[in-house]
Amino acid sequence: MIRRAVFRCLSVTLSLAVFSCTLKPESFSVSAGLDPEDKWHAELENPDIDVRYGFKLSGEKPEGMITDFYLKAHPQENIAGRLLDAVAHRGEMVGASVARDDSRIKSVRLSWGPSVESRDKYAGYDPAEAEISIYPRGAFIRIEYLSYFFPHVCDIGAPGGRGGGAVKDLSTGGTYVIYGAEEWQRLRRSVSDSALRNHENVHHRLTDELFPIYPRPLIDRGWSDENPMSYKGWYIMGVYNEENGRGYGRVFPVTDVPYIKLLWNKGFELFPFWRQPERRPCVMYLFAVDRGAEQILSLGKELVEREIS
Repeated sequence: MIRRAVFRCLSVTLSLAVFSCTLKPESFSVSAGLDPEDKWHAELENPDIDVRYGFKLSGEKPEGMITDFYLKAHPQENIAGRLLDAVAHRGEMVGASVARDDSRIKSVRLSWGPSVESRDKYAGYDPAEAEISIYPRGAFIRIEYLSYFFPHVCDIGAPGGRGGGAVKDLSTGGTYVIYGAEEWQRLRRSVSDSALRNHENVHHRLTDELFPIYPRPLIDRGWSDENPMSYKGWYIMGVYNEENGRGYGRVFPVTDVPYIKLLWNKGFELFPFWRQPERRPCVMYLFAVDRGAEQILSLGKELVEREIS
């Protein structure tokens, strides 16, 4: 159950965003099923975070996504914001079950059908499926997108309690930190190809900004053979509130996600296997921090080492 009371924390440990709080060991749990309104839901909890997938309206469109993402050390703030792990063309969940429940890892298996307006377009597709895992400690979940018909994954969260107001108002968001972004900016500035810089579609136009403003992308296919944002083959990126250090981020494979946009200082739009003939399973980590940029990068690196070891 999501806990919104104030938890008394005795200490904070950086490694894997572990927060040493006076919580009971049995708070390591997962559950899944139908709620009283016959909507599929799932919840993952450990001593550091509470995460809930369920029904939510994206504008006027019903969808299954993360509705609650709480750091237990800061239970007054729902990191989920407007959208977290949301997807265009993906509708409500059509199934949710516990896939694994042991002392080392707990997982749920979720499935989605297409959104109402996309049912004709994706009529012949199987449901999208993902397996979401949580561990005994650590403010992160591992998401494996097993099969999916949708083009992208979208986060417009609430880093450190920010994210309110108009969605496109940059002043209401947080501050980005992306591994290797400064070097990537220098490399982009050296690209003189006019076809890239003057692309007729602004969604694919190369620009020089450190953190390009939507709809201009951070990276697109064919821009460069070099990618200084790669940390051992993985991206590490996050957004946080400079006033309190709290925020969230993602870690995901460079080769799997060739096209990325940043969403108004509030999150990310990621396109796995963009314009490729096959969309293979894709692993991402979604995590929370309360120590700002340094912790986003250090925790991101730890999650990469965890995945590749």
